[in-house]
Amino acid sequence: MPSPRDLLKCSDYPNKREYRRALTKRYTDLGVFLRDRGRYEESDEAFAKAIRDKEALIKDYPKIRDIRASITEALGGFSFKSKKRIFI
Repeated sequence: MPSPRDLLKCSDYPNKREYRRALTKRYTDLGVFLRDRGRYEESDEAFAKAIRDKEALIKDYPKIRDIRASITEALGGFSFKSKKRIFI
């Protein structure tokens, strides 16, 4: 997994799969962080960005199974957040 410093290289190397994938993971992590602090609107934005970027990765690398599976993390973030909102 690339380090946070490597994530800065994403704009320099937009076709490097490892950087793109790490960045989508960080957006998912950010969504979880914001959701857990009750910042739902911001978490929605982070999860949506993660999903859009993961969909682009899936389109570019359709045969890599773990990239396809990784979208469930971001989708799960939306799902969990919605349930949490209902019961609070």
